[in-house]
Amino acid sequence: MDKQDMMKAAASYVEALKDPNRAVNVVDDVQLPEIFTPVVADAEKAARAAHEEWLKDAAQRGVTRESNPNFVPYDELSEETKNANVAVALRTYKIFVYLGVKFVKNKTEPNVAKLEDVIFSATEIIHDGWSKDKLAAGWSFAPERDNESKKHTDLLDLETLVSIWPGKDEWDRNAVRGALDSLANDYGIYPVIE
Repeated sequence: MDKQDMMKAAASYVEALKDPNRAVNVVDDVQLPEIFTPVVADAEKAARAAHEEWLKDAAQRGVTRESNPNFVPYDELSEETKNANVAVALRTYKIFVYLGVKFVKNKTEPNVAKLEDVIFSATEIIHDGWSKDKLAAGWSFAPERDNESKKHTDLLDLETLVSIWPGKDEWDRNAVRGALDSLANDYGIYPVIE
């Protein structure tokens, strides 16, 4: 895909994100069940967990601090990035509720195959939410990343991104898995997948 095709794909994606029926826009209005009260009160903990998962994946892909200024411990992130991570963490839980997942306080053994299906379904919505937040913060697409001018290479639909960057969807799925692990480890909240 050449730069001109990428620019067209990015413009089309930005328009598609405005559709009020697109899952990410519906998810933003989802109310989390009462069991999530402590999670919402301490949303930064979930954001830290998601960032730690991202750091692991980024290290495996060869990301460096020079190539991405967010390749630092959570406490060294900018306030904008910390706030974005909190928003992503909370949206992740809303996506699970939107997709029909129930949560309980007692440990359950989820149907792993069905859990993975839900994680797969959540991935595109996670990416759309991240993109929506970036656009709202003044970022735009560019074929080469430039943090100072808020240009990002990943403001494309997930299918296009995966065609350019194989494995991008797995990175997002790992972040979702990290959010679920944080729920279980920090709050004793478990998904029930029937």
